[in-house]
Amino acid sequence: MNYRLFAFTLLLLTSVAFAAPKSQPKSNKNKKPVAIKPKAAPKRPTRLPKKKRITVDFDSHSAEPTTTVIVRTPLPLDEAVEDKSLAEKSMKDTQKQVEATAKTETPATTKTPPAPLAVTTPTPAPAPALEAPLETPVVTSEPVPMPPPLPEAATVTANSVVVIPEKFSKGLRLLARTSYVNAQYSRLSSELQDGQSTIAIGIENDFDRFSGRAILEIGHGMDQAVTIQNTRSFIVRGDLIHFFAKDATIQPLVGGGAGLVDLNVRSYRSNGEGPIYIREHARETSVLIAPFAGFRVKQSLFSLDLTLEYVAVMVDEPSAFGGWTGALTLGIPL
Repeated sequence: MNYRLFAFTLLLLTSVAFAAPKSQPKSNKNKKPVAIKPKAAPKRPTRLPKKKRITVDFDSHSAEPTTTVIVRTPLPLDEAVEDKSLAEKSMKDTQKQVEATAKTETPATTKTPPAPLAVTTPTPAPAPALEAPLETPVVTSEPVPMPPPLPEAATVTANSVVVIPEKFSKGLRLLARTSYVNAQYSRLSSELQDGQSTIAIGIENDFDRFSGRAILEIGHGMDQAVTIQNTRSFIVRGDLIHFFAKDATIQPLVGGGAGLVDLNVRSYRSNGEGPIYIREHARETSVLIAPFAGFRVKQSLFSLDLTLEYVAVMVDEPSAFGGWTGALTLGIPL
């Protein structure tokens, strides 16, 4: 019964609602429009969050790595525009100040204008990202100095000096001499053979117009051995020499010598295995005179004299102990 009453009441209310006239909307001519305020945009953060510092204890052996995380938030658009306008204004003020300074300075005291200040325009930061802290090394480089320019033309003059060594050094020289004397020993005895060979040593020195030398000479017979026992003549003599064409390599020369000669002419004979017979043919001391002529060849290390002499011994038979002599003398500078 209650169910039927509830359904009848609901049907009645529905029919009344459809049957009622619709209400006309009221005119809005006299009403003022009301501005609808837009919803405020969410306020963005303008400051970066504080960095979180994480300390690492190196004394503890931890296998877990630690990382510092920096979260960057972009600045609002209004503040970015305002910073840009301030930067442009600062650049204009700086340019005006430089122009005013350049006008007030005199040409005599012109100074280099200061470099314009570099103002960077802030740009919107990128989206938040996780980054690890990196240290960017600062590299300072100095300009490399340029090498000095080369001269356009360089004239090089080379003075070459040719040093010609002297052909022969003047001064003291050591002499070595050998000669052959055409002595006629057969005039003393038919047992003796003619001819005598000599060897000598000496010393020579140069003077202004001539050279002087002293010689010690020993002579031996051609038929006997060259030994001290078989010495036939012992000569001490001094010579003076004059040279022609002193600057030439080959120099003609003339000279003469004088000295003393000690003669001891002996012969040694033996008959098979029998005794040896010694016979003395001459024994005396005399004066010796020897004029000569020839030429000298001069080199840087030595000199060589080739001379023809006549040796005269002041005895009864001068040709038995002297005669024509051919001599070869070698000189070495000291």
